[in-house]
Amino acid sequence: MGCSTKWLSKMSDVAEMDEQWRKLPVSLETIDAAGIAALARNDTKKLRLINVWATWCVPCVSEFPGLVSISRRLGNRDFELITISLDDPNDEAKAKAFLERKHAATPNRVQRSLKAEGRTSNNYLYDGASMDTLVKALDPEWPGPLPHTVVIAPGGKIIYRKNGRLDFKELQARLVDELGPYYK
Repeated sequence: MGCSTKWLSKMSDVAEMDEQWRKLPVSLETIDAAGIAALARNDTKKLRLINVWATWCVPCVSEFPGLVSISRRLGNRDFELITISLDDPNDEAKAKAFLERKHAATPNRVQRSLKAEGRTSNNYLYDGASMDTLVKALDPEWPGPLPHTVVIAPGGKIIYRKNGRLDFKELQARLVDELGPYYK
């Protein structure tokens, strides 16, 4: 039995898992600069990938499915994807609808850890006073345009940053370097 034959028999399992993922609820909460600073401190044992995006940003929209895919693949590890939308707070429904279409639900294991941290979501809508306070709270080296992505190690050290469109091979390699190739 070759590998292609073996995976052919698993297609229904994959379809079932995809359907379960689509049924998970997607949440969106507002956050200010102080909340973002708390996320960036990363007082957890998890590696955090934080992506700042907007529905009006073409590169943000095009790369979002890749972020969701990484979140799903690494959801059982000490890893979490956190998204921060820069859509106008009056457009909250539009941002949430986008997240729902992209199935940006929080994996079950991460949902359990959120409760321990006193949070209920990994998808946020920035409602702070200015962009400058956001930049200062998340990544002072951020030049400003969207999308912007950082990977933050436990303790708050930024170990990867990318301004602009992501190279998912590069990002995944960096994440696996940090997490290790095997589950613990």
